[in-house]
Amino acid sequence: YEMYIKIKEIKDKEKIDSRLSFLTRIIKNLYEDKIQDKIDVDTYNRLLNEYTEEKKELLEKIKILEEKEINIKSTRNLLTLKNAGAL
Repeated sequence: YEMYIKIKEIKDKEKIDSRLSFLTRIIKNLYEDKIQDKIDVDTYNRLLNEYTEEKKELLEKIKILEEKEINIKSTRNLLTLKNAGAL
């Protein structure tokens, strides 16, 4: 069960990392479109805010996944020490 959770979390993190990279490219292109007057300032600001907010949410999800991984490792280490009679 623990291995399944680990694999799922790795896949989730990979999807998030991929989306973050994609959002970075989108924001860069959005900026270039604004500079070249392909989009107006209001549209730029609206889209930039949406993409930036999504990036923040995804970064928070990664932080949570990393904290879960640390907690699982800590719990595993404590159980190993307890089973070895060290605690």
